[in-house]
Amino acid sequence: MLEKIQTYIDNYIKDENKKIMNDYLNELKEFNKIKNNIYKSKNKNDYTLTETKEEYNIKYKKTDIRLKKPIYKNIFDEINILKNKKKLKKLDYDYLQYRILYNLNTENEINKYNKLVDELRGIDNEIKDLIECYILINKDNKIKIDFNTSYYKKLKQEQKGLYDKIINENSELNNKNNIDNYIKLKNEQFEITDTNKNSPKLKQVFSNNIDYIIVNLPEIIKESTKKKKSVKKEKKLKEKILLTDDEKLREQNKKLIKKINNKLQKIDKEKINTIEKKILDKIFKDFNFKDEKECGSRSSSADYFIKKPDLVKIIKKYPEVEKLMPSNYNKLSKDKICKELFQIENIETKLQEPNDKVTPEEKKFIDELLKDKDILFKDEKECGSRASSADYFIKKPDLIKIIKKYPEVEKLLPNNYSKLNKNKLCNELFKI
Repeated sequence: MLEKIQTYIDNYIKDENKKIMNDYLNELKEFNKIKNNIYKSKNKNDYTLTETKEEYNIKYKKTDIRLKKPIYKNIFDEINILKNKKKLKKLDYDYLQYRILYNLNTENEINKYNKLVDELRGIDNEIKDLIECYILINKDNKIKIDFNTSYYKKLKQEQKGLYDKIINENSELNNKNNIDNYIKLKNEQFEITDTNKNSPKLKQVFSNNIDYIIVNLPEIIKESTKKKKSVKKEKKLKEKILLTDDEKLREQNKKLIKKINNKLQKIDKEKINTIEKKILDKIFKDFNFKDEKECGSRSSSADYFIKKPDLVKIIKKYPEVEKLMPSNYNKLSKDKICKELFQIENIETKLQEPNDKVTPEEKKFIDELLKDKDILFKDEKECGSRASSADYFIKKPDLIKIIKKYPEVEKLLPNNYSKLNKNKLCNELFKI
């Protein structure tokens, strides 16, 4: 493909070029708006306005706009120009070909003939490239038009199917549903065929095929000094007028959420910290790690090791703590989750505190467990003893089995207590 043809295609397809065109059209809209204001104004002396083949230029009050127009060419006009050019050159080609065939030519005429052949091939390539350019520019539009045609056809078929059901259905209840669905489809059809509305279910398309090329993109030499905020305000006002009841309700909810967030920010931080501290007292009974480093450790043999899924599972058990974490915390790596967890105020201090806040009721359950007929040890040392000949000796599986008999006590132990070695398990038991 010729380089200039590729440029024509890029002028349509590339996003940066689309932006140039959109900015230019917005400025042109502003230009026409000011121009109309000038014509309506009583004072017609306070402005300068020039429109040429190449530019738009206007100065009015504080506004100064100067735009260089894009250069367009009709694809099929260009193809016809090339065909006529080819026709003229073909006459010279036929004449030289005749002279060469009958050995009437001079050496200079052979060179001229070869040059003509190259020129004719070049013209053919240009015509071919312009046709390809036309196809590529309209390709996206055609896909969208085909989609819309197919969607509309499907909608009509569904309507026909429902209409047949309504005619043949004996059940009033089923008929009511069929009629409701038929009305919905009809409303959708009206929405699609209404030229004043842009249906969200259809692709936005050009009504006709694009048969011109942008040879040169436009240029904004001077743009309007008008603040863009006022344009946004106008748009917002228009949007508010066109809002549906559901959209209005959503807008109200957004404002309400904003107000709540503002109020939450004004709540006394000491109160929040007190609430957080109570919540954290509970959650850290489920963890064995004491700091961020141990939390993020990859050493699976360590007592304090925890897998990411287990860490997330424990956090989810405590919605109050989960609220203090980032919304996407479960998608973070384990290291980052630990970092976020330890950013919560007073968390490090809380981990270092002994777990001695046991309620009288919980103490009663622990006493019951220690009085179990199968438990003969009297303290942590005897509990963790490896002397199998001693009366108080207990195997780890048997100890776990006894703990499971007392769910209230089991709740006070870390989640992974069954994976701890016997000494560590005894330590946790006597820490309560």
